[in-house]
Amino acid sequence: WDCPACGIQRAIHQILHLNFRAAFGYNPFLVVSLPYLTLVTITHWFDPHQRLKRIKATCSHPVTVRIYLILLLSWWIVRNAM
Repeated sequence: WDCPACGIQRAIHQILHLNFRAAFGYNPFLVVSLPYLTLVTITHWFDPHQRLKRIKATCSHPVTVRIYLILLLSWWIVRNAM
């Protein structure tokens, strides 16, 4: 069984080399969810003055988190069904 994170290290390596097509080949879910993960990281770790309060509230909203988790579980199921 492949976990939903299989290929993340290779995908991140390809992203750092700006090779998004190869990164998508290793782990498409990571490439698609990268904007969301970037916003979560920025708003939680690099915004001490709470200037991005509205974005943080959207990213941390329970509905947003549940949707992301449902997509992650769906990716896990689809990846292993192929």
